[in-house]
Amino acid sequence: MSERLKRLKQWRTGEAARLSIDSALVWPARSLERLSRDPRSVDAEIDAPEVRRWQAREFGAGLKGAAGE
Repeated sequence: MSERLKRLKQWRTGEAARLSIDSALVWPARSLERLSRDPRSVDAEIDAPEVRRWQAREFGAGLKGAAGE
């Protein structure tokens, strides 16, 4: 697992723990995997079909930070 993917998954796990929800509700794993390969794709991932609008709204800024943007 790449360091970037590990960091993204840690971000997702931290958000889930903070909110006491399952980490899968924070952000889709497939999106994180794609983002780990190309961190410049963060805006595209926020608009990805499997990302729910509420996830993008609630976690998009945090995802950008975790992705290194």
